[in-house]
Amino acid sequence: MIFDSILTPEVIDILTHLESNGFEAFLVGGCVRDAILGRECHDVDIATNASAAEMLEIFSTYETMTGGINFGTVNVRGKNGNIFDITSFRQEGKYLDGRHPSYITFDGDIHTDLARRDFTVNAMAVNMRAEVVDDFGGLNDCDIRQIKCVREPILRFGEDYLRILRALRFAGVLNFSVEKKTGEAIHELANLAAKIPQERTFEEIKKLLCSSNNLYLSKLLTDFSDVFATIFVQSDLQRATERIGRLKDNSSFVLKLALIFSGTNLKDCDFLNRNNFLSKSEEKLFRSLHFADSKKLQNRENAVEQTILIGKENAEMLSLLKEDSANEKKLADEILHDINGGVFPFSVSELAIRGTDLVSVGLAGKAIGETLDSLLFAVQNKKLPNEKNALLDWVASLEN
Repeated sequence: MIFDSILTPEVIDILTHLESNGFEAFLVGGCVRDAILGRECHDVDIATNASAAEMLEIFSTYETMTGGINFGTVNVRGKNGNIFDITSFRQEGKYLDGRHPSYITFDGDIHTDLARRDFTVNAMAVNMRAEVVDDFGGLNDCDIRQIKCVREPILRFGEDYLRILRALRFAGVLNFSVEKKTGEAIHELANLAAKIPQERTFEEIKKLLCSSNNLYLSKLLTDFSDVFATIFVQSDLQRATERIGRLKDNSSFVLKLALIFSGTNLKDCDFLNRNNFLSKSEEKLFRSLHFADSKKLQNRENAVEQTILIGKENAEMLSLLKEDSANEKKLADEILHDINGGVFPFSVSELAIRGTDLVSVGLAGKAIGETLDSLLFAVQNKKLPNEKNALLDWVASLEN
């Protein structure tokens, strides 16, 4: 059955508790969409006509969390340990600030609850008997693979500007087209993307750049360049989108971000100069890639330096970064070939010689470390093979 992935025994137990107490209960939103598309579901959300107080009573023997209770949400830990968001059916007042409704009421039914949602593919519900509520054609839009607003696009985007980026993110991640009227509304309201809080903007951009189909991602960035130009103000988006379109699928989102910010002064990029936009390791890689992108590879030594900077686990990115130049790419590919062949050491610990070997030939103190560094440089630059005898012979030649 199509909904087996989300109607698990643990979920059925939660739904049964609600229904047996006289309430309606539905799985809603992204989990329904992903089940229909055969995608892995990470979060299962439940909507009900029970109030938060009634939910707490129904699940009194379960572990519950009430951090979202002001929004009608109670978190319940299921019998297998998974946590489920259970939210009362909601209706919303007018959006006055382009982001939040003026008020929320916990009434109505599943139909009014779905009517407030953003896109048709996110506005479906299914109950424990696998009966689907699809008031806005989400099933058809999943079938023809398109992102379409629930009701009038101009109004939907005008209510919450973030929906502009969410539409493009869903299109990129799901490899869906953007329905004609929805796309036209995005273009008409593109300037509103600049008013979205930066932390929410980055969340959506990160998810979009994590999409695996880089050719389609490049098309989205091009087709909706008016939106992205309000976010990446200083970037050469045309060049960036061309380069992203040539990347292998599943390339790191950090690499794509580095391509977008190519040639920019990072000190002037408010978009990046906020805490928690990137993890420490992501920021380190991003800045390394940004630096490597700005420096030409003129010889193998340059390629070695930049490969070391990026790190062994990210070495392939240097080759992808240098796609624009045949000569630079050749140098980067040469290093990558050596790494994959196991003949490129990243540290002195990977050399075929140890400090004790140098002691045995008469070296001591600082000279040992300095010699190991020299040997590492020579091996990395193919001036010596990483073989013990060859390395010892080279050291002996220095003594003569």
